[in-house]
Amino acid sequence: EVIKYGVTLDKKLFAYLEKHLDNPSAKVYAHLVINSAKLKLSVARKDPHEQEYRKILSYGHTVGHALETASQHMLSHGQAVALGMVAEAYIANKSHVLSKRAMERQNRLLKRLSLPKASGDLNYTELIELMHRDKKSKGGKLYFVQPKHIGKVRQKRRQVAFAVDEAVVLEALKFLASFSSGGQQAQ
Repeated sequence: EVIKYGVTLDKKLFAYLEKHLDNPSAKVYAHLVINSAKLKLSVARKDPHEQEYRKILSYGHTVGHALETASQHMLSHGQAVALGMVAEAYIANKSHVLSKRAMERQNRLLKRLSLPKASGDLNYTELIELMHRDKKSKGGKLYFVQPKHIGKVRQKRRQVAFAVDEAVVLEALKFLASFSSGGQQAQ
């Protein structure tokens, strides 16, 4: 969750994580918790009725919830969302929103958490079907929050989640399986 806040809302928090992730102290944890809570509160205050802006908090969750459900909750919520962030950053990159360099920067930080592997035999059809149940999905289309660069998401006239072609989502799931097995370069 803290990495999500850094990627979507606060580049300084992200840089702080990069610097302190390997040697966390009580002071580091306090800094992360306090700043994350402030960021979440600022988003909730901007969108108290969950109209659109609060969707920023769901970065990584569309793919993550599908992975969590498909794994029959063998993946924790946090693990699934972290893996979802890998796939959703790939989607943003393929949508020409997020640079490859920024995507790789996020993914390097996530790898430092020793994430579990997304199974190489993921059932892509099942995962996409599960994603269609996401609350952002509408009109038969899948919507994703897309980081623009570390600390900021794509926004257009108050919209923060954008429709993505299923072919790109499928490609992102295949990238996730490759990323989990050690191959992390985008094609």
